Amino acid sequence: ILDPCTLNLSLIDPCTYKNWDEILAATPGASFFHSAAWAKVLSEAYHYKPVYFADIKDNRLDALCAVMDVRSALTGFRGVSLPFTDYCEPIASDTDQFKEIFNAAIAFGQKKAGDTFNSEVSAVSLTTKSLPNPF
Repeated sequence: ILDPCTLNLSLIDPCTYKNWDEILAATPGASFFHSAAWAKVLSEAYHYKPVYFADIKDNRLDALCAVMDVRSALTGFRGVSLPFTDYCEPIASDTDQFKEIFNAAIAFGQKKAGDTFNSEVSAVSLTTKSLPNPF
């Protein structure tokens, strides 16, 4: 559990989280790129570590910011919002919820890496729960 906020955020790895894809399939706004399979591809191919900021209540995903812990000799430590994806926006019910989960991701990265943390988490758009589930 992360810092105090209205969300009950946990850091999870979708590759090892029990029933992740089933929970995801029932979530409006979710896509294949949020799945355990895609996280596993990125993890195995590039040695990225999945660090998903998730609010899960009663096996229901209420909010998600899917990030990969990327470490490189050239660029250092970065939190990247699922690299190599066509479509993988954060899942949130509204702008305030998005800001909260986004800020938690930034705070985590800054605490973990100090001032060298470079966030590439996209804040351009927001997936709302009113959108159909393309998963």
